[in-house]
Amino acid sequence: MALKSNRRATAPKTEAKKPAKAANKRDTPLQWDKNTDWTWKAINYLTEKPAFCIKLFSNSTSQAKTEGRKKVNNGTRKGLLYQEMALAIFSAPSELKAKYDANSTKYSKSTQQHFARLKERYTGYRKQFKDTGGGVLEGEAYTNLYEKVCEEWEFYKDLQC
Repeated sequence: MALKSNRRATAPKTEAKKPAKAANKRDTPLQWDKNTDWTWKAINYLTEKPAFCIKLFSNSTSQAKTEGRKKVNNGTRKGLLYQEMALAIFSAPSELKAKYDANSTKYSKSTQQHFARLKERYTGYRKQFKDTGGGVLEGEAYTNLYEKVCEEWEFYKDLQC
């Protein structure tokens, strides 16, 4: 005895072709290490604009008192400050100007990330001067260490703003 199925016979399913997904391609990150001139442009910008440098990196009340100045009130978010710096670095006539104009947010975020890495590396070197517990005294030990650090990392002395 054969059992009958209540199911209707159906044609084999053919899968509809899905549209090809666009490759989830990330933007190529900016190559700061291969383009040290970008870092130098940023350092020159900070050197020429000390108030901007203070707003961006060091604006504590205690530091302002130590330096004998008033605290600079920073009503601007740091992201906007990095955007201003990125504009100074990348908007000059160059092959990057069109790319910067098309995606300025990418360039300002990359500038912010680059300076976070620079600050981290700077802090690591700076700690070497305090490894003795009381700090390295002026003199030959300080000079030797300073020369060694400057030789290892070209930006060290220029980042001491």
